[in-house]
This record gives sequence, C-alpha cells and structure tokens, in this order.
Amino acid sequence: MDTVDVWLKGRVLPGHDPAAVAAAFARLARLDQARALEFVASGTPRPVKRGVSRERGEAMVARFAELGIAVELKRTETANDDLTGLRLERADERTTAPENAARYRKKPVALE
Repeated sequence: MDTVDVWLKGRVLPGHDPAAVAAAFARLARLDQARALEFVASGTPRPVKRGVSRERGEAMVARFAELGIAVELKRTETANDDLTGLRLERADERTTAPENAARYRKKPVALE
C-alpha cells in the first residue's frame, strides 16, 4: 500500500490573510490561534498526519488549500526502505541472559 505523510510547509498561500488562515486552522486542529499561526506561518515544515493513503492525503491537501495553507505530500518512509549494510545475527550469536544477568541485577538497598 502506498502511504504518504502530509506536511505543512509553514506558509500561507498567496491571496489569503494569515490571521484568517490561522483562525481556521485553530478551529480545525483545536489549537489556540497563536499556536496555529506558528504552524501555518513560521516557515518551518511540520508533519500533520503520517501514514495515510494517497487518496486521503490528496483530500487533506485540497482541504488545506481551501483554507489557504501550503502543504505537501511526502512518501512515508519505513524502517525497511533501506536494508543495505544491515547485519542480521543468528540466534546462536546473540548474548544470552545468564551471561549478562549480573550486570543488570539490582543491588539490595540497606534500610535503616
């Protein structure tokens, strides 16, 4: 399944009032208006939603564009995207608990 992350670009689209955009985003995200303005007009990209379907992501982009918020879709990166250089160890190569148990054993606490 192709999933994407929705990112705020941190800017208001041309022709939109930043205060009105922040107010609309504040209502949508249930934030106070000052915090919402920081998200939509700071110039700092921030993730809004991760791992959504491409269709849902595109719907979110359209909704944010209606509000005047610049957003973009990025392909969701997973831990398995790049396995080069990964060393897989066999079960018999792992350290076992008895070998390391002494290191993690709690010392008794003297109560007075």
